[in-house]
Amino acid sequence: MSAFFLDIYRKNIASNIEISVYEKNVINQLIRHANPSLTPLEQMWSMMDRVWQEFDCDNLNPTPEKLSLFYSHPVWLLNGFFIESDPVSMSHRVSIADWIEARHKKGHIMSVLDFGGGFGTLALEIAKRNHDCKVVIFEPFPTQFALSRTAVYKNISWSTALNPDTFSCIVSTDVLEHDITPLHLLKTMVSALHIRGFLVIANNFTPCIKCHLPVTFYLQRTFNLAALTSGLHFIGPCKGSHANIFQKTRIAPFFSTGVIESLCRAIAPAIDSAASLKRAIKRVLS
Repeated sequence: MSAFFLDIYRKNIASNIEISVYEKNVINQLIRHANPSLTPLEQMWSMMDRVWQEFDCDNLNPTPEKLSLFYSHPVWLLNGFFIESDPVSMSHRVSIADWIEARHKKGHIMSVLDFGGGFGTLALEIAKRNHDCKVVIFEPFPTQFALSRTAVYKNISWSTALNPDTFSCIVSTDVLEHDITPLHLLKTMVSALHIRGFLVIANNFTPCIKCHLPVTFYLQRTFNLAALTSGLHFIGPCKGSHANIFQKTRIAPFFSTGVIESLCRAIAPAIDSAASLKRAIKRVLS
C-alpha cells in the first residue's frame, strides 16, 4: 500500500461527508493496490491506467460511452486530491493564478473560464485572489465534492455550455490530449474569448498515460501552428508553470479543423527531423 496515498485518504477522504461510501470504497481499493516503489505521480498514472483497462477503453478507437464511465470514475476525485498534495502540481496552478491576478489588477481580466477544471483547484486559486472576477468552470463530469466546496465562493459558477465572445481569459490544464478532436475543442475555447482575451493552456501530448490519445500526439510539435491558425498570438510561457500564454488578436479566417489538422500532421515530421538534426549538430560541436 502507498503511504503517500494512504495519507491523502485519511486527511481528505475517509471522514468527508461530501464523498459517497461508494467513492470511498473504490478509492480505498485503488490505494490498496498502488505500487509504493513508484513515485506518487507514477502511482497516480498507474491507478488511472488500471481503471482505463477495467472499462476496456481503447485509446486508438475510444467510444463515448466508455470514456464517460472513465471520466466519471472516483479515480479522478483521488487525482484531484493528489494534485493538491503535490508541491509541483500546485506550484504550476499557483503561478497561473498569480499571472491572472496581476492582469486582473490592471483591469485586463474580469472573467475567467476554467475549461475542463473538474476538481476546481485552479478556479479556487483564481477566485480567492480576485473576488470581483467572474470564474466559470466548464466541466461535463463534476463531483458533488467539487460542487460543494466551490459553492462558498459567490464568484464561481459551473457550466456545461459555452457562448461566443464571453470571457477575457480561459485557462485549460491538461485537457486537449484526452479528446479525440483536440482542434475542435481549441476552436470552441477560442470562440468563447473576447478579442484581446488570453488563453493560458498547458498540454501534454505524450504517451505517459493510456488516456492520452495518440491521435493528439502530432500537436506536441505543432500546437503553436494550430493556435496561430485559430487567431491566437503566442505571448510566451507562464513563468513557474507548465502553461503557455496566447492572446486572441483576430477572428481567424474560416478553416475546417480537418484542414488545420492535415496541415499540422504534414509539418510535424519535418519539425521532428529538424529537432533531431539540431541535437546531432550540438553533440558534434560539444
